[in-house]
Amino acid sequence: MNKIIEIADYDLKWAIEFDRLKQFYSDNIKGAKYKIEHVGSTAVPGLCAKPIIDIVIIYYDKNDFDIIENQLENIGYIHRGDLGITDREVFKYEGEDTFMEHHLYVCLAGITALKNQIKFRDYLISHPKDAEDYGSLKKILAEINRNDRAAYCYQKTEFIVKILEKSGMMKREIDQIVKMNEI
Repeated sequence: MNKIIEIADYDLKWAIEFDRLKQFYSDNIKGAKYKIEHVGSTAVPGLCAKPIIDIVIIYYDKNDFDIIENQLENIGYIHRGDLGITDREVFKYEGEDTFMEHHLYVCLAGITALKNQIKFRDYLISHPKDAEDYGSLKKILAEINRNDRAAYCYQKTEFIVKILEKSGMMKREIDQIVKMNEI
């Protein structure tokens, strides 16, 4: 059964929760070179969102993935695989219930799916009118597709593609994202 899509107004606690999670990872992942980014709608001040934090740990050397994976498993995460997007690994938290709901991705630096997330986030942060328009679209689509996440996501694609084009992302990269259904 699909969960009902709920869109919440922006909440400062999202940034605070990201900082808590970032510190948790920094305290527990050692021996690899990486950085941690807050992505998705909860990372854009003022933007409404599903109240789920999206986090990406970006690593630079393929050999570091095993180190990161092992240490995440030690702190309560289960590796779920790439779920169809090469070099973007998904982890689900099964540890103590001390964090807000979140999605954790571990990505190799430079992959198209990561560029998509970063460029989209950064563009919306620097273009509040487009962020407002995106928020309005999300609310409408969530109401229309309350129980259908696939339709909700699919119907946002055209808007997201326009923003990625405005952000300067290359057409071939955008086409690759759409083809692989990474939006």
